[in-house]
Amino acid sequence: MARFYLCGSCTKNFSLNDAQDGYKLGLKQGFLCPFCHTNLIESSESDDISQLKLGYTYVITLCVTMYMLLEYWDEWAFLPMVVGLISIFTIITIPFAWINRSALFGDKVVHTKRLR
Repeated sequence: MARFYLCGSCTKNFSLNDAQDGYKLGLKQGFLCPFCHTNLIESSESDDISQLKLGYTYVITLCVTMYMLLEYWDEWAFLPMVVGLISIFTIITIPFAWINRSALFGDKVVHTKRLR
């Protein structure tokens, strides 16, 4: 599984080895895109929850489900509660992972932004 940078200026992908060190060129922070020579810094990765399709919906669904199940904790025995949690989280997670399979299991893309 390879990792690539995505330039925030010219939107081209380049490998981590191709990034030009900005410190050697007198820049205090960041690195340079080998194509457009823009000073960049990392902003996020392709598998961050904010970059995934339905990422925040997934997190909210898990939190609401956990809250609802914990409300009925006293009524359930421990083992059925654990089995129920695992089952429900699995049912929620499998479609989410399928929708985002290329970002989660493919090459990692590090998103960048211009350094001002």
